[in-house]
Amino acid sequence: MFTLNRLSLIGRIPEHPHIFIKGNNERVATLCLHTYLDEYTQRHLRQYNVFIDNPKIIEYVDTFLSAGDMIYVEGQLEPMPVQDSAHPDHVQENWISISADQGLLLLLHTSSQILQKSSSRLSENFH
Repeated sequence: MFTLNRLSLIGRIPEHPHIFIKGNNERVATLCLHTYLDEYTQRHLRQYNVFIDNPKIIEYVDTFLSAGDMIYVEGQLEPMPVQDSAHPDHVQENWISISADQGLLLLLHTSSQILQKSSSRLSENFH
């Protein structure tokens, strides 16, 4: 029997991505992704955590992504255990994993703050 573990989401990043350095000097990134059933009224929020250990995608995240951006993420759904004293064996958080050999992350729309900063820099350069 074959199985497929692939998740594709479009959502907004509520805060800046976090870049960490592991013990072997490899960089990893984490970010939070919010999706809504209705984007305009922002009803029915779903929150996903994204773990990235693909060096090229981490560089992209570090360079281009910031709070408020809309992104497309494709990766594997990975259950991660969460410490809970009441139910230590049953509590899990779902993470989307983008590893070195699979996964995808694309910037779909930048936040208005970034666009305003970019346009002011452009106007300074052309004056």
